[in-house]
Amino acid sequence: MNLPNKISILRIMLIPVFVLLFYFLQIPSQKFILAGLFAFMALTDALDGHIARKTKQVTELGAVLDPIADKLISIAVIILYIGNGIPAWMALIMLSRDMILLGLRSFATEYKIIIRVSVLGKIKTGIEMVSFILIILQLTIGTWILGVAMILSVISGVDYCIKGITKLKKHYKKMA
Repeated sequence: MNLPNKISILRIMLIPVFVLLFYFLQIPSQKFILAGLFAFMALTDALDGHIARKTKQVTELGAVLDPIADKLISIAVIILYIGNGIPAWMALIMLSRDMILLGLRSFATEYKIIIRVSVLGKIKTGIEMVSFILIILQLTIGTWILGVAMILSVISGVDYCIKGITKLKKHYKKMA
């Protein structure tokens, strides 16, 4: 297993740590510790991709593992902060999009089809990560920025679905 994939796994392993600190670290600086941990997880997302491309260690496992790590981190923050910076309706839209894409990616993977992250998806994720840090820090502007990320989430979700369905159709035509 290469370094970028190990970094993705580290991000996944830090999610329970984040959740435990959210519930059990009841000190005044809790929000700063959580924001720092989340920022670390967000930065390692950029780091693993950079290392993979720069060292030519891009793998199919990494192409699947990286977006799953992103989604799990996002889902954890969304659920923990519903009603505390994240409106429930916004959470529902974003979680629905993530579940639809996770299902599509999983289905496509069964046929060895990889639906890669798009530039729009990367932009959405970057804006979303910034908004989550601001929400964790209890800054109202974070919710507004998350609204922008939510709109991009819907647009990129539709784009991923179109690309994924197109790839699956091509696959089925080859088999016929």
